[in-house]
Amino acid sequence: MTINSFLLSANYYTDHSLTAQEQEQIFRQVWLYVGPSQLIETPGSVWATEVVGTGLIITHDLEGQLHGFYNMCPHRAMELLPVSSVSHLKKLICPYHGWMYDLQGQLVATARQKDFGAEFRCQNYPLIPIRVEIWQKLLFISFNPDVMPLTKYLNPIPQMLGDYACSQWRWLHRQTRTVKCNWKVFHDNTLCDYHVAVAHARTLHRLQGPVRYYRHHFGEYVNVLVTPLTQEWLTCHQVRADLPRENQTHFYTFGIFPNWHLLALPDGCFISLRIDPVTVNRCQVVTDIYGPPSMHLDKLLTEQEAIVQEDIDLVESVQRNYESSRYSPGPVHPLEMRILHQQKLFLRHLLSGGKSQKPDSP
Repeated sequence: MTINSFLLSANYYTDHSLTAQEQEQIFRQVWLYVGPSQLIETPGSVWATEVVGTGLIITHDLEGQLHGFYNMCPHRAMELLPVSSVSHLKKLICPYHGWMYDLQGQLVATARQKDFGAEFRCQNYPLIPIRVEIWQKLLFISFNPDVMPLTKYLNPIPQMLGDYACSQWRWLHRQTRTVKCNWKVFHDNTLCDYHVAVAHARTLHRLQGPVRYYRHHFGEYVNVLVTPLTQEWLTCHQVRADLPRENQTHFYTFGIFPNWHLLALPDGCFISLRIDPVTVNRCQVVTDIYGPPSMHLDKLLTEQEAIVQEDIDLVESVQRNYESSRYSPGPVHPLEMRILHQQKLFLRHLLSGGKSQKPDSP
């Protein structure tokens, strides 16, 4: 298929009126990566966090089941727990009026409950639930109760990666950056395989190797770049011997709709980037690193910092020019097809009211 230009014109990255529409028709319809399930491994663990501007509570109840809820008391919309907190609790107690919930989200008591009258019933006021699932020790949520199974949504990632998350595999690092661009600008850039040899000539390009060896695969919500190992990478890293042969000899870079990127390295490391919208021209990039505790984390962080800073300079420049009202989309190179794959999904969700439709293959 030949497409002459990108599907999204500059106004999709600058129009304030799209923000609420994106939240409702995209982010509230699909699976979203949250972070490490390691934070809620034990019964009684409670994690309060935020994804795409929405407060969440993930609980591991005393029977061993995971639950997800909006971080909101149904009484007066108070946050039950401060964002970015991990606790070990038996109950969730609203700090505003003292309503008390169990870890399954059921209201079990209120302050001065008799004063509400004889018709008051605790079972009528549970916490608002959200879907929660785990893949490879990574935690995902969906606000859509009818969303497809997670492994189907992530296809072909589970088939391509097998079992990276061995018993020694852990969450090792998180860094959050605020970047001065629309979230889609950063997402497009991370999907762009055309700029690597130019903009990352001394960093990422030296790790991914010659462009002529790039291979692409496309699923429904996921696209994949496969690149071979370089000798430079091999001199500084150790391949994990228990991985499948293909995983020992290649890098896998996944773009997952709408705002997640995953890089799987042959030493058993995952690098995750989640891009959350903040305003029309601000986004938050959350980087998580997973792997064996024995890996050389300091070296990896140095490499990633250099690559991400190069990307930040690029995307902030692009955002400024989108806002100039002088840009029209230019021609598309074959190495930019992963961007088109995700832009098509964006438009289909936006124009169909969030209902899933299978995109054409790029």
